[in-house]
Amino acid sequence: MRKARSGRSAINDEEKKAFVKMITSMLFSLFLVALSFGFIIGFRYFLKNHTYRARASTETQHTGNKDILELDDTFEVKHIIIRNLKEGEEFCVTSLPGQVEEDSPRLENGQILEVKQKGLYKGKNYYRLKDGTYLESRESKVQELREYLPLSGYIAITYISSGGVRLRSWVDFEADNIVRSVYVGDKVTIAAMVTTTEGVSAFRTADGLYITTNTQYFTDYTNLQEVEEAAEASEAAERAASQPSTEYDTDFVEPEDDLTDEETTASATQETTDAASQETTAAQQDTGTTSGNGGTAP
Repeated sequence: MRKARSGRSAINDEEKKAFVKMITSMLFSLFLVALSFGFIIGFRYFLKNHTYRARASTETQHTGNKDILELDDTFEVKHIIIRNLKEGEEFCVTSLPGQVEEDSPRLENGQILEVKQKGLYKGKNYYRLKDGTYLESRESKVQELREYLPLSGYIAITYISSGGVRLRSWVDFEADNIVRSVYVGDKVTIAAMVTTTEGVSAFRTADGLYITTNTQYFTDYTNLQEVEEAAEASEAAERAASQPSTEYDTDFVEPEDDLTDEETTASATQETTDAASQETTAAQQDTGTTSGNGGTAP
């Protein structure tokens, strides 16, 4: 009997242990489920209050932020030159106005950028460049161009001087921006001619420097004349196209006066009589003149 009782007791103990293990496993599973739900709810709350902004591409910024500037409708400049940057000074093109980043392109003196628009953003003027990036409009660092003419060819220096003709890093012939000089006999390859909004012109060389356009210093072997003539013809065509059309009907015929047959006949008779009278008078004058002067004109 005792053995039987002890056997049943052992079985009960094992069942209790198994039951406790099962309950513990279920509780642990429920805890894990509750923890998962808590994590999901907490993460959703975090996302709701923290918006992640991915870095947009230049093209996306260009199209998505086209109204980010308060545009200046009078702005007509299409090119600018970077100037007056000191050694080590940073002046950057940015993906958004004023937001300089580690990989923002650093600009150099003499660099030409193509501009699309100009406008205000948070009290400062910015250029929107053709590629959709932005550049702060600092007058001390930027020269606006009235004209930019791509050219080919070269100039041959004819000016004889110990100082030569100076090449500069931007278009300012009074500034301390001399890079080097060229001398009589040197040939300088030309890439463009630029004119600032102040009216100062310069040739841009193939290596990005600037030299005077005054022909007393060189002989011009560029295609400048052809390019200027083509530009003038293009401007004339644009002006003609912009003017209102003034077409006239070439088939219009002035109506004749309504005359009766009698009036027409009388008019013709009068014209014939007048003509005969004029011929008679002329003949009389010729005869009188010849007779009075012995038949010889003076």
